[in-house]
This record gives sequence, C-alpha cells and structure tokens, in this order.
Amino acid sequence: MPTRRSSAWRIEIYAVLGLIALLGILAMPLPFTGDQALFASGARQLAHGDVLYRDFWDVKQPGIYLFYLVGGQVFGYSEIAVHGFELGYQLVFATVLIVTLRRTFRHRWIGPLVALFVVGTYYATIEPVVLGQVESLIGLPLYLTVWCSLRALGGVQRGAIDAAATGQRRKRNRYRMLWLFASGLAGGAVVVLKLVIAPIVVGVWLLTAWELLRATRGRRIRSFASGTVAVAAGFAIPVAVVVAYLAVHGQLGTARWTYFSVTPQTTGIAGRPLSRLIDGSITTGVRWAVPIALALVGLSAAARKGWDRLELRLVVWLILGVPVFLVQHWWIYTFVMFLPPVGIFAGYGLDVIVSSWSTLRRPVHALAIAAVVVLLVPAAVRFAHNGRDVARHDFALSSSGRDALHRELEPNYTHATESAAWLRRTDQQDRGVYVLGNPLDLYLADRRQAVAVSGWSPQQFPQSVWARLRGELVAARPDDLVVDVTIDSIMRARSPETLKLIGERYVRVGGAGPDGWYQLRPGLPVTG
Repeated sequence: MPTRRSSAWRIEIYAVLGLIALLGILAMPLPFTGDQALFASGARQLAHGDVLYRDFWDVKQPGIYLFYLVGGQVFGYSEIAVHGFELGYQLVFATVLIVTLRRTFRHRWIGPLVALFVVGTYYATIEPVVLGQVESLIGLPLYLTVWCSLRALGGVQRGAIDAAATGQRRKRNRYRMLWLFASGLAGGAVVVLKLVIAPIVVGVWLLTAWELLRATRGRRIRSFASGTVAVAAGFAIPVAVVVAYLAVHGQLGTARWTYFSVTPQTTGIAGRPLSRLIDGSITTGVRWAVPIALALVGLSAAARKGWDRLELRLVVWLILGVPVFLVQHWWIYTFVMFLPPVGIFAGYGLDVIVSSWSTLRRPVHALAIAAVVVLLVPAAVRFAHNGRDVARHDFALSSSGRDALHRELEPNYTHATESAAWLRRTDQQDRGVYVLGNPLDLYLADRRQAVAVSGWSPQQFPQSVWARLRGELVAARPDDLVVDVTIDSIMRARSPETLKLIGERYVRVGGAGPDGWYQLRPGLPVTG
C-alpha cells in the first residue's frame, strides 16, 4: 500500500512533467530559423531517397538529420510537428533525470526539481534559434553515458564498487559489463550527433577506467580490458550503422573530407567576434541565474566535503566542455550543452540549503528568498515575452495566427514566403531549384534542392567547397536559383569565380527583399 510520502512524490513528478509539457507546448508554434529549416529540408530529401553528403551535403554529423527524419516521418515536417517531437524527447530526458536521481539527494523531492532546472529552464527561456539544435538534444545521450558508467561502478557514492567486487563476483562482473556496454552505446549516439563533443565522452570513460583500476586490486588488467571491450562494443553499434550507411552509398571519403578537412577550416574562415561570446554569456547567465546560483552552492559544498562519482563526472563535463565550446562559433544555442550539469549541481546546491535551513536565522531566510525572486526575474520576463507573442496571435491555433507569429519572430519569413511561392509556381517537381541563402525559402517551397551543397552559411566555405558548388551548378543545371544579397557580397569577396559562373549561366528575373531570383539562360549548352 503506497505511503503518504510516496504519493506526494508521485504527485510532484506529475506536476513537474506537466509544467515542462506546458512550457514546451508554448514553444511549439515558434518558427524555424535557418538551421532548423536546413535540418527539416535535408531530412525531407532523405525521406524521399536522397543520400546524405551525396545528394544533400552539410558539415554536420548524421544524428541531427536522423532526428528530424524520424520526427518528420512520424508527425510531419511543420514547425509545430517537429517542435512537438522534440518536446516528447525532452520529456523523456526529464523522466530519465527523475528516475536516475531519485536516491541521489538527501531530500527525495529535490530529484524531480532537477528535471525542472534542466528541461524547464530550457523551455522557459527558449528563443526560436535554440529549439531543435544539436546542443539542445545532446543532453540525454551524454547524461546516459555518465549515468551508465556510474551504474557499472556500483552507484554514485565512492566505495560501492568494492562491495560489488566480492561475493558473487562473476554475476556482478557481467552486470558491470552490461552497464559499460550501455555507456558505450550512449556515447556512440553522442558522437553520431556531434563529433566535437567526443572529448567529454572520452573524459567520462577515462575517469571510469581510473576508478575501476583503483578498486579492482589483483584483477586490474583483466578488469580494464573487459571494461574497454564492453564500452567499445556499445560505442561501435551506432558508429557502425553510420559507417555502413556511408560505405553502402560510397560516401566514406566525402564524410572524412567533411569532418576532418572542411569542418576545422570553417571557424577560422567565418570568424568569431568576441562580442558574440560576451553577449551570449551574459544573456545565458542572466536567464539561467537561479540554477547557476544553486549550482555554485553545490560545487562549493562538493569541494569541501569531497566529490562523489556523479559530481566528478559533471565536473569533467563542464571542464572539457569549455574547450569544446570555444572551438565552435559561440552561437547562443551552443551554451545549452552546459545546462544538464548546471541543473544537476543546482539540485546538490538546493539539497545543501534545505539541509541547513533550520540553522539559519530569519533575516537570512528572507534574504535567500528575495535573492531567488530577483534571480528569477530574467527567466520570467523571457517566458512572459514568449507567452505574449503566442497569445496575441490567437495562441497560434489558426494558420493565419501561426503565419503572423512566424513573420514577427523570424523576419526572414516574409521574404522566404515570397521566394517559396516563386520556387513552387510550377507543378513540375523535376524542375531543378537551388537556394544560395536562407534555407527557409527551400523549406517553405517544399522542393528538393538540385545541388547537394547547402547554400546556408557560405561565409564558412573553404575553397574546396566553393569548387564543389561550382561543379554541381554546372552538372545539375537548376532551372531556378535564389541568391541572398548577403551571399552575393560573400561571393564577391571570397569566390568571384562562383559569382561569375552564376552571371554567365543565369539571368535575374525578380526578387523578394534581399533575395534575388534567377533563371537558367535559355539555349545554354549542356556542358559548362
């Protein structure tokens, strides 16, 4: 028969998940920006038989396109459908946090609040550009990589592995290998989503190997070898699936060129203004003020009392996450990769505060409550801003309301809608189209791009990608071409050969705002 305490805990879980769901539902009508439109367009092409990197090329790993492909095939490719699919994914993450952390804190009711600190903060402070990004999805598999490694060692508290190494040794060793296999499987999923995150995964596994070696006296080599095999076996499954897909379609060479040649060049070519880093840091810090403040309390307490196994892995996540973050482009959505460890440390901090609450004086109580209220203001303002936008457009319940909301929050929607209408003005689906600019044009047109190289963010293209683009423009001969004025200026500075090729083969016939519309010159020879 359930106790009153267990019933209250279940009610808290339902309340937390319900609140997260409400926050996520509010975010579902938000528009796609260029990145999400790119992912949705690419996934839609893959659903129709195109091959990643051969028919649709982007520098990102396949995981993000697989996510949009699954969501699109199950629920559809509209903004609401894809954001709804992500909400389901984030609710799974919240549930995993609640279940796995239920015995971590001295006060059991803090566990569900961690899900609120992580997923609730994500949705309460969301803006369109952050939704559906790789960094927004990486938290679940990366956390599972951490948690499964803990289970392999016997739990969060240090010393538990020693008990697991005695008695029924063989059975417990199989149990350990299964959890290490699961950690490897989750780590492989992380790498399939974003290769640059790999150092964090490796850091977690190295810490696990170190603890395993320390605790298994007399069997260290055997324990290390069997653990390594288990992790490698799990890791190999998602990676092998991707490698097999690429090999079957002859894209292993293209993937290697993309990951290890093109990607390292993009950061230096595009540049990373310090103002972007400063603005993003300030904005994120202000919006996450409450979990950050509580996390600092948790970190301070852990440093004084000694780190448990989960805290050590969260510190590895944070420390190795800094260089991983710095080698990227510092867009505001990349900060989200730090939210899970910050949210979990916030749980530790809250646990410390609650445990010492009765020993504090009343003025301190009042000061602490006032501090929380003040720190909540930025997140509340952001949430209220999103709620106001959705509410004044009929809560996005009608197509006209959603269209007005999209145009207000994503200025490119207005011109993209016009360009999309031009791209789909004919029923001839085999008519080749290509957008050298914001993928919203292509996404709203629901057309297949004839050229594999994505026209999004060419300011990051090295010369090898510009050369591939020119070759594909000549070979594919798209009938209709959209060129953004910003991209036009980028070509003038970095690839005048591409601009010259377009001028020779196409004639401008109109445009929408900054988007120029071009058609293939009549009578053009088949070869360039």
